[in-house]
Amino acid sequence: MAKPTPDRCHELLATPVQSLKGVGPQLAEKLARMGIETLLDLLYTLPNRYEDRRNFIKIGSLAENRHEVFFGEILASGEVLTSRS
Repeated sequence: MAKPTPDRCHELLATPVQSLKGVGPQLAEKLARMGIETLLDLLYTLPNRYEDRRNFIKIGSLAENRHEVFFGEILASGEVLTSRS
């Protein structure tokens, strides 16, 4: 398979979304209302609740009522049995 040229890539990204399988006139109209008319528009449209998970926050710097990404190591785990009163 030949490597696509930059002109060919720009041409493909300018293709209307309706050329995709499953995107008919009604869905294309809904997407157009959201500003999505080409494949390029579709690629750059992020979900409403997009979370950038590339940058971790230190656990001590986490803030209340915010969605943030952190990592840690679980050093121990187990079950705790409690009695019901």
